[in-house]
Amino acid sequence: MLEQRRAKVPEKISKEVEKAIENYENGDFENSINLLNKVLTQKPNEEYANYYKGLCFEELKKPNEAIKQYKLLISKSPEFAPYSLAVAQDNMEKYQEAVSNYNTFLTLKSKLHEKDEMTEFSKNRVKELKDYLEQLNASK
Repeated sequence: MLEQRRAKVPEKISKEVEKAIENYENGDFENSINLLNKVLTQKPNEEYANYYKGLCFEELKKPNEAIKQYKLLISKSPEFAPYSLAVAQDNMEKYQEAVSNYNTFLTLKSKLHEKDEMTEFSKNRVKELKDYLEQLNASK
């Protein structure tokens, strides 16, 4: 799943972010975070640094930190990470929040007239989670 969430990185990014992404792709998540932290000290709004930091936290099995990172990123760039936030929340069984962020993602994709594997996954997952939540509520 994380493979699908790699951002399409523009050609003009800093060497530090480029190296951090390379570290991420090689599985060196701690060093990637260290480089990203240096970048974010200078440029706290750098989207790709924030995004990849969240992905690194997920790979390191630190979902709370990943969610915090994605929420920070979304507060600065609302279109950038709702899918990743939804998946992280889903993995933590925060289903209501996940449904909301999957729907945000689907709305953004719809406005852009884009469809991909993440769009289909999100549609299916929203249906599954809504059914599950309805069953939970009915059994109470």
